[in-house]
Amino acid sequence: MSRENTQTDNLLGERIRAARKSIGLTQEKLAEYLGLTKQTVNRYELGYRVPDADVINRMATRFGCNLGWLISGKGGMNNDLEEISGTGTLRQIPLFSGKIPAGFPNMASDEIEEYISLPDAPAGSCAMRVVGDSMSPTIRSGDYVIILPDGEVRPGDIVIASDAYGDVMMKRYQIKEDEALFVSDNPEYPITKAEGHTVIGKVISAWSKRMLSGI
Repeated sequence: MSRENTQTDNLLGERIRAARKSIGLTQEKLAEYLGLTKQTVNRYELGYRVPDADVINRMATRFGCNLGWLISGKGGMNNDLEEISGTGTLRQIPLFSGKIPAGFPNMASDEIEEYISLPDAPAGSCAMRVVGDSMSPTIRSGDYVIILPDGEVRPGDIVIASDAYGDVMMKRYQIKEDEALFVSDNPEYPITKAEGHTVIGKVISAWSKRMLSGI
């Protein structure tokens, strides 16, 4: 590890420690929330290890602080919005605990698991974590998608739709010969007729862990 990287990691660790202490949280309690050991949290704070994007996101949620500040040190710890070069505006939005399947329809919970900060998330949007590969390679399993409920839908848009039973799926909306269809980007999946389904949201962007780790 270079001297420059060590200094950067130490500064990140100092911010983690400062944010943790600002809400009176012990290393043990933070480790329990993250599903990690106290030793791992301690190594983060000392700069010996760097948490991945998902862990940093969950830390920011637990601390109630800006993800942008936690990552870069820019702005204030408790500002609602931060601008980081190359990412756009970071806004905290709800992450639903039900995982939207990018494959065959499956029931999705409407309970909010936590709040996370993602770039370019407009007010009123929400996030879900994708499961399945029907929208691959455009959107892969494990990616975060930002969803805008009641957004205007046009042919070619990726949407979240539910059927009469509440089963939910993520597909691309298409019109063919005056018939509305839901199509997977992965050609191995069948086409579904849109009739009988309700579009409940429009996917406006997707972020992978790799992309978030570069913020």
